[in-house]
Amino acid sequence: IKQQLEKRWGPVACQSVRLGSSYLSDDKILSSIPADKRSELHLELDKVHEYNHISSLKFTTKPDAILGDADPNIPRVEMCCGHAVDANSLTGWARSEIEANRIEFHCPAGLANGSKCNAVWEYPEVRRNALLTDAEIEYFEMKLSEQAMHQYFDMKTCPNCGFFSQQAQKGNRRV
Repeated sequence: IKQQLEKRWGPVACQSVRLGSSYLSDDKILSSIPADKRSELHLELDKVHEYNHISSLKFTTKPDAILGDADPNIPRVEMCCGHAVDANSLTGWARSEIEANRIEFHCPAGLANGSKCNAVWEYPEVRRNALLTDAEIEYFEMKLSEQAMHQYFDMKTCPNCGFFSQQAQKGNRRV
């Protein structure tokens, strides 16, 4: 599939191809996928080649704390708590946390006693280790800012203009 996509769109830095929740093998032919299912194809972009440009990262062979993947060909970095992640899984996980209106990132790795690590991962560490693109950084920071205003300052979004506002007097519905 990757070769067929590259013929059509040029070079694709693609780590894997997924149809729904199933990963497709490299030898799968695009024409073998029903036309009505092709819109469900997801390319997982390969960000890990960018790790070469950041010297402050600590690399490890530990399994990915998010997906549990232990593929030795996928570089993973060690987070502050000692658990490992790769850029793609960290980006997807952070996006899901943000979309669930969470503004703090906590390590999701399971521990031997059945609990979660739950160590706090600061946003700058997540941003650096996830190798976020400029567009991802803009989206993540906009969403985090909005959520922080709602959570910490009891700000509301005006349904008409979209600006944030705060009640001058609690209990008074007018701003």
